[in-house]
Amino acid sequence: MVPRRTLVAPGQQPLILVQEPSAYAKRFDFIGAVNGSQPIACGTFTPEDRVSLRVKGFRQKVINQSINN
Repeated sequence: MVPRRTLVAPGQQPLILVQEPSAYAKRFDFIGAVNGSQPIACGTFTPEDRVSLRVKGFRQKVINQSINN
């Protein structure tokens, strides 16, 4: 049986009824980096962030820009 629940943001419903089997809950992207023994960077993209920034998530261009900043 395919799982029908997932982790969701507060206020969102964990059970989603879909019309097509390929539909998914909204995705949140997380990224982090460690240099030796210390964390040096982390970030989150919400679905709204991806739309406003016109990106599909954390891709090489976004990661390189973050490192340069």
